[in-house]
Amino acid sequence: MFEIGGFEQEYYRDYAVALAYDQEPERAQEALDEAIELGLKEDSIYYTRGEVKKSQQELDQALNDFKSCVAVSEDNELKARAYLVMSDIYQEQGRDQDQREILLEAREALPVENQMVLLQRLIQADIDLAERSGSDSYREEAIQLLNQVIDQGWDTYETYNNLVILCEKQGRLEEAEQYLNQMAQQFGEDYNIYKRLAFLEIDKQEQKSNSQRDYSAFAGYYQNASEMYQEQLENHDTDAEMQLLDNVYQQVLAGGWLSSWD
Repeated sequence: MFEIGGFEQEYYRDYAVALAYDQEPERAQEALDEAIELGLKEDSIYYTRGEVKKSQQELDQALNDFKSCVAVSEDNELKARAYLVMSDIYQEQGRDQDQREILLEAREALPVENQMVLLQRLIQADIDLAERSGSDSYREEAIQLLNQVIDQGWDTYETYNNLVILCEKQGRLEEAEQYLNQMAQQFGEDYNIYKRLAFLEIDKQEQKSNSQRDYSAFAGYYQNASEMYQEQLENHDTDAEMQLLDNVYQQVLAGGWLSSWD
């Protein structure tokens, strides 16, 4: 299998890692040992050993190896891989703060071009921590990071959807509406956009006194969301938020707020 004349460090490293992922740690260790004899670089040794230890559920030792990898390596792609696996381990262990800290470290240590997946992980970590702790600071950081994703041209539909949800939770309603308009322009209208507009309109009206409230825009958004949702329902999963929106609409109707709306 291994020929000195055709030796490529990445081949040996990735072969051993593949064996580790296939739950063959003994063969992975053999491949690593042979690669070490043939001159595998120190950072690759640490990384591969970390993967082997991870496959054996020796997670603390795996973390130590991955940390050693990023400490000695000048290969940004390998460092990014090590940071991602450390993030996975912390998530598996339920160590949310440690996961966030290692992802923040990665953001500082790596050039922007190696950060795309790491940023997505950090955003999700912030969102999860915000939900568990109720801390606004995590949401604000997630908003900042999502805007960085947009600035780098890595944005997707989900990028804007997350921004809308986070901005609404932070009370930044006008900003949330702007992102919804961007979503519609960039990706086309769909039921989810109208659903979010409807929820946003409810929040807007709740900030007003009863005499100043007008739910006609909400009713329009609700109708569009409901119609589009029914049209696509056959080939998609149900959306629990649509049931919630139905309930809100019925409450608005029962309150007499739409008596003059057609």
